[in-house]
Amino acid sequence: MKLSDIHLRDPFIFAENGVYYLYGTRRGATTKVIPWQGLDVYTSTDLTEWSEPRECFTRPADFWSDRDFFAPEVHKYRGAYYMFASFRSETRLRCSQILKSDSPLGPFVPFSDGPITPKGQACLDATFYVDDRGVPWTAYCHEWTQIGNGTIDVMPLTPDLTRPAGEPKTILRAGDVPWAYSLNAVRGQFVTDGPFFRKGKNGKLYMLWSSFRAGPQHFYVQALAVSDSGSILGPWRHADRFIYDEDGGHGMIFDGFDGNSYLILHTTNVNPNERPRLFKVRETDDGFEIEGHSRKPGAGPYPLSQLQSRILREAKWVTDYVRDNNFKYGDAPMNPAIDHDAKLVSCDRLVDWVMYRVGFTDQVERQGMVVYHATEKARDLPGWCELQGFARIEDVDRLEPGDIVFVRPGTSSAGVVYPQHTFLFAGYAEGAGDDRLSFRYDCGKNERIQSIQPSCEPLCDFIFAYRPCN
Repeated sequence: MKLSDIHLRDPFIFAENGVYYLYGTRRGATTKVIPWQGLDVYTSTDLTEWSEPRECFTRPADFWSDRDFFAPEVHKYRGAYYMFASFRSETRLRCSQILKSDSPLGPFVPFSDGPITPKGQACLDATFYVDDRGVPWTAYCHEWTQIGNGTIDVMPLTPDLTRPAGEPKTILRAGDVPWAYSLNAVRGQFVTDGPFFRKGKNGKLYMLWSSFRAGPQHFYVQALAVSDSGSILGPWRHADRFIYDEDGGHGMIFDGFDGNSYLILHTTNVNPNERPRLFKVRETDDGFEIEGHSRKPGAGPYPLSQLQSRILREAKWVTDYVRDNNFKYGDAPMNPAIDHDAKLVSCDRLVDWVMYRVGFTDQVERQGMVVYHATEKARDLPGWCELQGFARIEDVDRLEPGDIVFVRPGTSSAGVVYPQHTFLFAGYAEGAGDDRLSFRYDCGKNERIQSIQPSCEPLCDFIFAYRPCN
């Protein structure tokens, strides 16, 4: 069978003695129902034709987990084969455990003293790395479902791999990455998936990992972090290019018997369409790349996740400030609220913009189209956050194409402008001169806020803009 015929996620290839062994997360053949009773291995001698699946781990009757058998990967260590895989039960959070076999074909049996990841943490995607001193490490993802801003943590293991040999240390937080997309912007939920380590010929240590990127489609991507020191403890920095950014990831790199190095990942990231995909990869001075698939994060007009996240934090701060200080509009108290389902919304050429409101919450007829703000002076309140990495533009005459612009509808704007609200729109400046503020703002109707022109009454009032600093 071909790789395209194999339905699995999180692929991992172990190569030894002329045979490639492929492991991964089972998926249902035609439905979303997954048979969580074991894990499979496929074999090949040429990376083209693959065997039928063979179960290499069968759930023992007394095994603590009965679901979510995720992301198995196999490593050879001291003459034996160790599988790192993730599991869950109805009464236990997802965590990773080590299995052992005397063959890459299995059968693998539980080996470590229970789950290897910390008790009480929701974890997955544990991997294995032995450093230059011979110290074994595991790295795993502390899940965004529990902590919001997902992390990748590392922890030394005892030489026999039965238990941790030290406390975990966080080496990456997804929300700190400039291109990351939040699954829930208000709660700051950023995904970390699939860490994998590869030592470079230059002595640098590289970590492949996956998350979702900001932009019009929020694709799942194969990203890369770099430890220039070569240490698993870092410090780590983010490579300026994705390895793959077309809705695929959770990959790893291995050396083929033909002298080439390969990346295998799954794409797309949507069930039931996931399939493993193989690429030749070459090492560069600062990582790895696939011809035609190494993209700069934020290429095009979407390098804005830091700005988006900051705007949301500012919005929440304003709501709290208004509530805590009993602001009023006239004789009526303000009812500050931040939409429970507030999210970033893709919008033609717009920055993925946010919806929030402060003020009265009745008579709101344009929800989903605008950002509600308590007062135009909110940015002058104590605690208003300025942005690092973005220059603030206060003068409409200084706008340049590509600036992220915030405007308020003027009196000629279509629809009702309630006095108790300041409607705040966000978009890109597309032109210069009289066309500085021509940009799309409504993802439903594709209506446009026309340009501010000094010779006529504007349809919107310029408030301020941000320009990414190069």
